[in-house]
Amino acid sequence: MVRRKWPFIWVGVILLFGHHAVGDSILTAEPGFVDSFESGYLEAMWQTQSSRPNDPRSSFRLTDQFPTPDGTKSLVLGYSGVDYVRIELTLSVDLGGYSKALLSFYAKDYGDEPHDLPVWGPFSGSTDADYVAASPDGVTWYPLLALTSASGSLDSSWKEITIPLEQALSVWAVPVSSVRYIRFCQYDNGRPDFPSEVDGIGLDQIRLSSPASFGDAPHPFPVTHAEGGAIHEQSTGLFLGLAPIWHETGMHDDLAEINTSDDGIRLLTPMIPGDSCLVEITASAAGWVQGWIDFNGNGDWTGPDEAIFTDLWHPGGAIQQTFTVPTGVLPGHHAVARFRISSLAGLGSGGTAPDGEVEDYLFPIYPPAPDITVPPAPLLTSPAVISWQDTGATVYFSECADAPDFQIPLLGSVQTSGLTASFPFSEDGTLWFRARGAIPARRREETFSLLPPFSGAALTDTQNVADLGITLGGTNVRYQTVGGPSETNRVTFSNGGRANIYRIASNTRILSWEVFLGCKSSVNAELAIYKGGATVSDPWAKIWSRQVSLEPGIGWVDSGPVNWPFSVNELYAFAVTSPDTVDIFSSANVQNNPDWGTLTHRAGLSGFPGSFDSFSPTARPYYMKFRAADPVPFIGSGTALIPVTLPADMSGWKAISFFTESFPSAEIAFDALAASTLQPVPGFENLPNPADLTGLPPENFVLRARLTSADPTATPVLRAVHVTCNRDPETLLQGEWSVSRSVYADINPPRLTALTRLDPSPTRENTVHYLVVFSEPVYGPGLSSPYPGWFPTGIASAQVSSIVPSSEPNAWTVTLSLPEGVGGMLGLRRESGTDLMDQVGRGLAEAAESADLYDIDRIRPWVTGFWRMDPSPTNAPVVRWRVFFSEPVINIPLHQGIDGWMVTGASQGVLLGVEAHDDYCDVLVQSGPQDGSLGIMLSASSSLTDRAGWPLAINAVANTGYQISHLRLIQVPPLEITVSAGSRLELEVAATGGSAPRQYVWSWSFDGASWRNISGGDQPRLVLDYVVPSDNGWYICQVTDAWESVSTHPVRVRVEGQLPIGGWYLTVLLAFCLIVLAHNRCRSSCDHDGGNDNLRST
Repeated sequence: MVRRKWPFIWVGVILLFGHHAVGDSILTAEPGFVDSFESGYLEAMWQTQSSRPNDPRSSFRLTDQFPTPDGTKSLVLGYSGVDYVRIELTLSVDLGGYSKALLSFYAKDYGDEPHDLPVWGPFSGSTDADYVAASPDGVTWYPLLALTSASGSLDSSWKEITIPLEQALSVWAVPVSSVRYIRFCQYDNGRPDFPSEVDGIGLDQIRLSSPASFGDAPHPFPVTHAEGGAIHEQSTGLFLGLAPIWHETGMHDDLAEINTSDDGIRLLTPMIPGDSCLVEITASAAGWVQGWIDFNGNGDWTGPDEAIFTDLWHPGGAIQQTFTVPTGVLPGHHAVARFRISSLAGLGSGGTAPDGEVEDYLFPIYPPAPDITVPPAPLLTSPAVISWQDTGATVYFSECADAPDFQIPLLGSVQTSGLTASFPFSEDGTLWFRARGAIPARRREETFSLLPPFSGAALTDTQNVADLGITLGGTNVRYQTVGGPSETNRVTFSNGGRANIYRIASNTRILSWEVFLGCKSSVNAELAIYKGGATVSDPWAKIWSRQVSLEPGIGWVDSGPVNWPFSVNELYAFAVTSPDTVDIFSSANVQNNPDWGTLTHRAGLSGFPGSFDSFSPTARPYYMKFRAADPVPFIGSGTALIPVTLPADMSGWKAISFFTESFPSAEIAFDALAASTLQPVPGFENLPNPADLTGLPPENFVLRARLTSADPTATPVLRAVHVTCNRDPETLLQGEWSVSRSVYADINPPRLTALTRLDPSPTRENTVHYLVVFSEPVYGPGLSSPYPGWFPTGIASAQVSSIVPSSEPNAWTVTLSLPEGVGGMLGLRRESGTDLMDQVGRGLAEAAESADLYDIDRIRPWVTGFWRMDPSPTNAPVVRWRVFFSEPVINIPLHQGIDGWMVTGASQGVLLGVEAHDDYCDVLVQSGPQDGSLGIMLSASSSLTDRAGWPLAINAVANTGYQISHLRLIQVPPLEITVSAGSRLELEVAATGGSAPRQYVWSWSFDGASWRNISGGDQPRLVLDYVVPSDNGWYICQVTDAWESVSTHPVRVRVEGQLPIGGWYLTVLLAFCLIVLAHNRCRSSCDHDGGNDNLRST
């Protein structure tokens, strides 16, 4: 069921029923309309007619008697008599601007006899048939669907039916946009619960839709069809960005973000008053683009310069365009923008287009960069105060730095809502300032309500009344409902009224009452209470009344405070009268009484403000609510503590409002308490209604309601609490930085901040220079000859020869001069005094002396020593010297020659390399092939210098050299030796030179080509005590030390003759002994291994 909120407590819309002609309805349905009939009565866009106008409500019912496709109620068309009756249910619609729409509904056949239209074609007025039809004027009707089982549209079970209106109406050449009425008609003589003739048609969930692209701008911008919003009917091919998400109707959103498919527009630069702004527009195809921005924030797009694009041809893809933000636009608000694209040119900000898309946005108006003002220079006192003009920002950020790039760390930063900022400082120097404005980003809000019975409330002298709220305690307060709303039991009266009459069962006090009414237009009415006599026929006296104005709709009308005591057994009437037409409701299914009385009659009144003219005994009351209390006093004051929980997805509190009933003598006050301490939160006591909760900590709190009453018969009532939260965290949109400005701060006397060498050191020059930097520019006689206050240090004969300005205004170059040949460590000292002053006359605060001294070097370097790094004599292939210098040197030569290193001695060595260090170097020399001495020398004409540039003073010759002695043989065996078998053979060699120790290896070969080492042949002498013929062959000896190896020439040994018999015997015996010896060794080894095995076994 569609619901709309109305002023005061009105909800819903009017129903016009009975004999009203088609076209009288004040409300219409548009795409997005859905009615499931769950309220029990018809909305005002429905109209009914019947061929039995005197008994129209018997023709249809809103009932929960039968199963429904959804919910509990459905609408049944069916007559309860025996005659055939035509029943027409007409929906007033507004499809203006739509070229297509869908009508869908659920329908069910309860046994209806099929009655087709006589001719399937347009007809005028009414006709006895079962059908759905549409009409532009309520006179001529165009069939849409035969509503019968025979046609196949209905079944005995619920069936969903969808009618594309553009297709159904195209047969009759009727455009959808012209349709103003849709009729459901049933013709028969029974109803589902009529035993003699089960008949009728059921309807439910009637829906009108037309998927389209809608805007989502916040109120009051139009987004729906009824509001005149922009609507693009569902199509293909032409969109802003990607294809949109199609909706049934438009929906407002505080941030214009509910349409998540809005992606065609992107601002490339911020919107700043008076500046141009660059926007990127992306389209899926070529079309006409329109654009509006509400620059002045008045809720529409009609202001000057607010149409930024009119019939802009877009070729498709992404293009960039500029528009100008008007100069007078107020920064800080979020301008609502709308962009449309379509194949149709000339579109306005509202209306329907056959294709394309609409996208709404919120664009913040950034404040322009402020123009800052800095104090005049020099700034002699702290703090530095800067200012700027108001640019419309809500907060300003300003920064102070010591350089124009504002690198971290800053000297200071200030956030303020004012137009000035103060920066304290303690050092001299140039201070740089800049500022920019910021505005808070718009935040989405959500509101939730705390309603009776106020769960978790802690009550003190108060009570929680069901369906009502919190009141003072002391007496029993009840909030009771009688009757109910039913379409079948709706009563319409004009220039008169209706009343419920009760006989009071117990003494009670009526605090207030409400009645459920409907009206078709704005009307005046009177709510009144009458006191009667013993019977309804006795005179009636009006004891209380209130005049009210009713707006069109259906809902509760509240009497406001009554506070009237009622006496036992007396009759009281609760009446409503009006000079106009008003509907009042009851329900045959709800027959109940309040606990303080019994309904005796319903009454009719004539005229306005009315007099009783009819009384009907009944147990079925008109739909009313009563608030009553026992006739005992209320407590004078009380409290209620109501917990308020911040939803998990909310970032903080926004506002709170209260729905209360209070009187001059009975009031309610509210405080916000900390949940942990139940103490008032500072600044949130005695909250107004509504109250701003900005600044309340984003956590749960307790709302304290303080109820007081000076009238013991009256109580204030807390009906509801409405709390608004911020969904989005608080953020600031910051504008551009201002142009930075600077001022020189001079709060201290000048001082020398740096004394830096400008020349290399050591040096042999007669002049050197220092860069002298002061904390600020200085002046005075100390900068002119004879330069008082400046003193060279370390060399007495040095003097200041000149002082000239450097590139910076507070820097100077000081030249020191000294005589030729004078050396030592030279520095510079500056004394304090008034011979150097800043621009306000303050003298140099303190003395300063250079930490970096010049080394004035007047002496050439020399070699202080050569150190032999390896043993001598030696035959090593490479030997080394370490050469020491008198001071650190550079450019040590790396080559051999008369302008570098020279290698001396008989060994004929060669330079291999030099490893240079600070004040020494290592020289590597390859020893020569000859024995003899080996030395080195460094030439004074080499490239070597000290750091001051002085060359080597004299040639340097190594005072320690190497003796090279190569390994060689001085004794070898003869080339050939002949011996007799059985005799003794001795071969001996002798070697000299080289390095100890020496190794000897004797080898033998039977053919002079394949050699094998001789066991035991590791001495200079090889002895064979008993030569045998197998010893015949060649012998050689190789001698080796750590670096070299030499060999004898092969010696040919010839063994002549044969061994004598004794000799053979001895030879065989010797061989036998050797075999036995080998065998014994084998057994010993086996025994040893076996022992180990036994040991392991054990």
